[in-house]
Amino acid sequence: GLSANNWANNKLANTSGTTFNGNLVVSGNLNAGNVIVSGQTTYISANSVTIGTSEVNSISIITSTTNDQIIDTFTATYYRAAQYMISMNAGTDYEITQINLIHNDSDAFMTEFGTILTTGNILGTFSASYVSGNVRLNIVPTFAATTIRMLRMTNTI
Repeated sequence: GLSANNWANNKLANTSGTTFNGNLVVSGNLNAGNVIVSGQTTYISANSVTIGTSEVNSISIITSTTNDQIIDTFTATYYRAAQYMISMNAGTDYEITQINLIHNDSDAFMTEFGTILTTGNILGTFSASYVSGNVRLNIVPTFAATTIRMLRMTNTI
């Protein structure tokens, strides 16, 4: 029989309208001009998606202390800025907020906005820093056990 690589090269090259029933599993890169997904239960599952020169990352963290801690880091030579959509909960306290972060190759600057709390408790205080060519997003959580879920959107420099 043909190896998976040879099968793909022989069967998929210059074809159109190929239909697969069941799962198509690709280990490694899948390079395509267009990927169209349709259907009632459509979804694409990934922790990181690159779209042109932009990237979207899904980050999930559960804190275990109220100490200042790094919750995200990205390379300053590759990204100039990031936008974060953050949702957090500690017990029955919930918060959603957004952060814009940018650096100038020596310092990091951020602003937090659009914060909504379900109770009067702010679940964390954010800060940004530039350290050894990396940009960091930090938090000092109000409660030790805080679940933080973030979408980070970036554009390459």
